[in-house]
Amino acid sequence: MLPSKIFFLCCLSFVLGVFISSFFKIPFYYFSFVFIFFPLFSNPKKFFLFLFFVFCFFLGFLKTEAKFLKLQQSELLKFKDENVQILGRIIKPPKITQNYQDLTIKIKTLNGKEFNWEKILVRTSKNFTFSFGDEIKIYGNLKIPKDEEIFSFRGYLAKDEILGIFYFHKIEKTSSKNFENSWEIFLAQILNLKEKIKKEVFSLFPFPQNSLLIAFLFGEETQVPKNILEKLNFSGLRHLIAVSGQHVTVLVGLFLFLFLAFGFWRQQAIFLSIIFSFLFLILVNFQISAVRAVLMGFIILISQIFGRITSGLRVLTLILAIMLFLNPLSLRYDLSFQLSFLAMLGILTLYEPFYNFFKFLPRNFQIREILSLTLSAQFFVLPLTLYHFGYLSLSSILSNILVCPLFPLLLFLLIFFSFFTLISKTLSLLFVLPIFVLIYFMEIVAKIFSIPGTFLSFKISLPTLILLYLLLSFLAYKIQKFFELKWLK
Repeated sequence: MLPSKIFFLCCLSFVLGVFISSFFKIPFYYFSFVFIFFPLFSNPKKFFLFLFFVFCFFLGFLKTEAKFLKLQQSELLKFKDENVQILGRIIKPPKITQNYQDLTIKIKTLNGKEFNWEKILVRTSKNFTFSFGDEIKIYGNLKIPKDEEIFSFRGYLAKDEILGIFYFHKIEKTSSKNFENSWEIFLAQILNLKEKIKKEVFSLFPFPQNSLLIAFLFGEETQVPKNILEKLNFSGLRHLIAVSGQHVTVLVGLFLFLFLAFGFWRQQAIFLSIIFSFLFLILVNFQISAVRAVLMGFIILISQIFGRITSGLRVLTLILAIMLFLNPLSLRYDLSFQLSFLAMLGILTLYEPFYNFFKFLPRNFQIREILSLTLSAQFFVLPLTLYHFGYLSLSSILSNILVCPLFPLLLFLLIFFSFFTLISKTLSLLFVLPIFVLIYFMEIVAKIFSIPGTFLSFKISLPTLILLYLLLSFLAYKIQKFFELKWLK
């Protein structure tokens, strides 16, 4: 067995362990049955390989169990529904919506006593001005979020080790920008540049187009009106405001072109593009889809430097294992994590079969590429969308054909606008009109393709969801095999 295949199976075993622990409450000793397979291995090499795969599985299983146990034994749970006084520090940029803002706080003291650096979420008025690094004091009643029927808000917060939440209680700032190390100072400088760009976008573009542009550029949907988000959902264009592989591809492609144009060697240009793509992660607050896309781009670009051919599916499995090693609860409680990897899985496995199937379509305006990309990305995403949101867009193919060819151009213009905003406001004005025309056109398309009759509203149950994924997995396997045989012939 090749080393690359062994490594792939190790990652897959780890992911399987995380999956079993996340969705099935099985006591650890139940897995003792694996030892009955040991006598079946007469070859020592195969025996040690099997043992190593079992070790990777248990590593994923136990790491997830340890995470659950740590949250269940948190001392913060003892103060549920009690009035407390907390001194803490804002460790993430405030998340500002149209009605409130959320602050992620790391606790220093609770009721005057030093605490074990637990995290809480503070929801307060958007009129207060807070920044990353500020130290604040909160007085109020500590709440533990409750689980709903489908979406677990408690689990969603717990994946980031946030256990408690305060709602609109008394809050005061005790010190500003209290940074603890040079990394936080650097992070604050990058976030200041981001705030300058956002300020210019809000001042030069009317509402709600300015909120849409912020969403397109940074993936921040919190200030986009709810009715526009619904139109993007029903028209199948919501993916455009989720920072994803398309953003990273445009960004890396632009930087590669610029660095090569300035005379850098290709390896130097690739290295610098990787650095700038990681800076982009800071600007988008390390969103899951962006992290996945940047890591995939990083591995593929590094493989180009060393002249190695990489399998997209194996790279995706490696990234999935890395991200679950860092945060195993994401697999169960982070919907964006699930959708991002399912969409990428569909693209990697079904894009080429769909592309070959639609060979009768003209290549003008990238119709064949967009249709293949839309269908392959939605293949594994659709059941989860129906389960959580309960709608099926009937117009997504046509709306994507109209909008997707223009999306890279919009991103290019936004990137140049952002760059010149930091240098010269006068030069940035050159990009305002074309950006406004493009964003307005996309908004019109979303409105047209979200009228009644362009989508269906219905939800599916959990058993139906599981059955659909079994059927789709079998169908994807058959489609791949069919086109592999056709290609060989």
